[in-house]
Amino acid sequence: NAESLLSSKEAEITELRNQLIQGESQFQSAAEEHHDVLAKLDNFRELLETESKKNAELVMQMTAMENTMLKREMELVKLKAELYERISVLQSGSALNGPGVDASGNAVKQISRLPVFEGKTIAFNRWINGVTEIFENYPMLKDFQKRALVVESLKGPARDWYDAEPDSNVANWNSFKEALNRQYGSLESTDQALERIDTLKLTMKSDFNSFIQQIRPSIKLIAGDNNTLAIAMLRKQVDPDIRKYVPKVANESFEEHEKRLKAHMHDSQAKFTSYSSRSNNMDIDSLSAPIQVDSDYAVAAAQYAPFNRQRQLATNYQRNPFQRSRQPHNRENTTMTKEQFDEYVKNSICFNCGTKGHLRSSCFKPRKPFRTMNVAVLEESGKDQAHFRVTVLLDSGSQITSISESAAIRLNLTFKNFKPLKLRMGNSSESATTNKITTAEICFGKTKYSTTFRVMPAQPFDVILGSNFIVAAEINYNPVNMTINFAQNDKTDSFSMMPSESKVTEWAPLVLAAGALDCLPSADPDIIKILRDVAELFNPIPSVVKTDFPHQLRLTTDQPCRARMRRYSPEETRILREHIKELYQAGYARPSFSPYSANPVIVPKADGSSRVVINFRPLNKITIRDEYPLPRID
Repeated sequence: NAESLLSSKEAEITELRNQLIQGESQFQSAAEEHHDVLAKLDNFRELLETESKKNAELVMQMTAMENTMLKREMELVKLKAELYERISVLQSGSALNGPGVDASGNAVKQISRLPVFEGKTIAFNRWINGVTEIFENYPMLKDFQKRALVVESLKGPARDWYDAEPDSNVANWNSFKEALNRQYGSLESTDQALERIDTLKLTMKSDFNSFIQQIRPSIKLIAGDNNTLAIAMLRKQVDPDIRKYVPKVANESFEEHEKRLKAHMHDSQAKFTSYSSRSNNMDIDSLSAPIQVDSDYAVAAAQYAPFNRQRQLATNYQRNPFQRSRQPHNRENTTMTKEQFDEYVKNSICFNCGTKGHLRSSCFKPRKPFRTMNVAVLEESGKDQAHFRVTVLLDSGSQITSISESAAIRLNLTFKNFKPLKLRMGNSSESATTNKITTAEICFGKTKYSTTFRVMPAQPFDVILGSNFIVAAEINYNPVNMTINFAQNDKTDSFSMMPSESKVTEWAPLVLAAGALDCLPSADPDIIKILRDVAELFNPIPSVVKTDFPHQLRLTTDQPCRARMRRYSPEETRILREHIKELYQAGYARPSFSPYSANPVIVPKADGSSRVVINFRPLNKITIRDEYPLPRID
């Protein structure tokens, strides 16, 4: 046992010795690795020191360069200062010793022109602030140059105010600026506010935002917190066609009324724009016309019922938002009070029976149909092929007689090729016929006419009879009886439109109405004929006499004779505007670009009124007089 125990102990000792040897070898390898790491660390430290030295050198170089740049900038500033001193010396020397470029003249050239001011108070503050800032940036401007620039920028009413302002108020720029501030600098002038309100008007073509922004400050100035007065002043400047759709509301504030008016304008303008742009050719609605035949009244049912749109393209129709409702007019369907409606019915004429005292909607007599006209299509043998009722418009302003293409196809008419015509419609739009013509016989009852028609791609009526048909058929119009007569041999057809009432109101729409009122007295035909022959003598505006010999003046010099525009008072300006407007409408005056000009002079007449004459004395001085004797008119 002792030997076995000894051998086991020796084995353990040997194993422990081996483990110790392995540990020593591992420690030795770790020590070597530690030495390698220390060596690398030393290398990195050396590299860091090298880079630090390089960076320090670069910083020193940058500092030296910055110092050099600062020195150069200082030298440049000194050179600029010397240059400015030399320029100022040269300018002062040129101003004292001889002609040169004036600094104020250069400033005027740099400014070129000031913003335009047309006398609108709402834009005055921005304009005067801009002018003041410009003058502060150009202190070399002289006083008269400032005033000249400002006067040049005044246009319209502002220039009229300047022309009427006393010279003492515009003698220098400071007084000129004070006068401008007194006139336009504040909204404290009631007269200006009233004048501004009177010049503004809201129509369907107006921009609501621009209108309300201009009129609101003036109304607030005059009305203050009185909403009733403010609303009344606003409604006065609104067109009646708009105002009637925005009624007053009790205890309504000005802002609420403004919102309701804005909403109505937005909707109405959107509808009106879509309606006004819907027509491609002629902007005419196809309406049935009531016709009087043999003293019996016939009324088109479409006058109070929805329109008959069978012959009109569905895509070409949108209801006009400003048309009244065409429902039967009675007490339940009216905007009038009971007293107004009773008075209206009392003075109305029934469109069905023709008697006075009641409306068509309450007439007990049976309704009568309205007359239409037939078109008979002829074969080559001359026999009738078909008869169709068509709608006809007798248009004395049209130079052609036309039929719609849809009606011609419905009648099975034969077409012939022909050169198309270019047309100008009543709304100044351009259109054209097709390259087809056709022949048919149109019947008005007893009379028949064989007519050649131009074929139109679309028109509001099936047939439009123009002036060529009226002349060829010798159609007679009787202005006394308001009738149109078709006579052919011993056959006669007479038509007349329904007479207009003596009191036409907007609640009773008339599709077509005759001209003369029943209440007007009949005039003597001989007197009417004489007055028509001498109608030119009663024209208040004389016309321009056209001659074959143009008027010319022979002058002693080629230098234009030009007069400087003088100042006029507001009253003289008003008289001149009225006189110029009258001359322009008569054709005597027109815009002129001639270098010659003369001032108008206003002189008083014996009756106290004013007369406008032109001062041509400077022009007469350089005119070569014509010594040829004038003829004696006596």
